[in-house]
Amino acid sequence: MYGKVLAIKTAVKSEHIKVTARIKEQSGRVFSAGLPDRELSALVPRSILLGETSSAPKNMLDVIESILCKAVRGRTVRYWEYQNREYFSFLSWRAVKFIA
Repeated sequence: MYGKVLAIKTAVKSEHIKVTARIKEQSGRVFSAGLPDRELSALVPRSILLGETSSAPKNMLDVIESILCKAVRGRTVRYWEYQNREYFSFLSWRAVKFIA
């Protein structure tokens, strides 16, 4: 199933960053879905923002949210349900066809 990202929100839960998006289905339904950690790592590499440290100041969330908003808002995403929660990820490179 596919939809478009309307908005992104970051939060700290149990000392870890969690990202949720408001997604609009093609049918018009709007809902929230979480971004899996592996997808977050691909979009915002920890090593670039934090170097070797494993702790981050809370104001770093504003930077991460800004990056994600610019990179993700308006994009088409795939979403699914797992254990009564909805998640989203980005379209696979396999779906991309390069043209001459």
